[in-house]
Amino acid sequence: MSSELELLKQRITELEAENAELRKENTVIHDLRIKLSVSSFLEWIRARCLLPKISNCIGTLITIMKLLEICFYVIGIKEEIKIMNEKESKSWGKINGKNRNLGRKTQYHKGEN
Repeated sequence: MSSELELLKQRITELEAENAELRKENTVIHDLRIKLSVSSFLEWIRARCLLPKISNCIGTLITIMKLLEICFYVIGIKEEIKIMNEKESKSWGKINGKNRNLGRKTQYHKGEN
């Protein structure tokens, strides 16, 4: 009977040690859960606070992109106008050159008569 008593005491000691270890693990798990929930909450708050700023940044970027698009459109139109003016002045130069020559010939012919 004393050996059974010794075995039971030994088993109780083992169970108490195991129980203490489980309590430590449980405390660590509980602490981690609290940290996780606090950090999740802080992340949520940061996201809520940054969301308007991010939205404003996106809005600003869209505005800048629209302005750039307008600028490129205007630059494109100016280039087209420049090309058209160059073509037109070349055409007028050819026409005026022919007219000048014709005019000189006509004046020359008139002078001979």
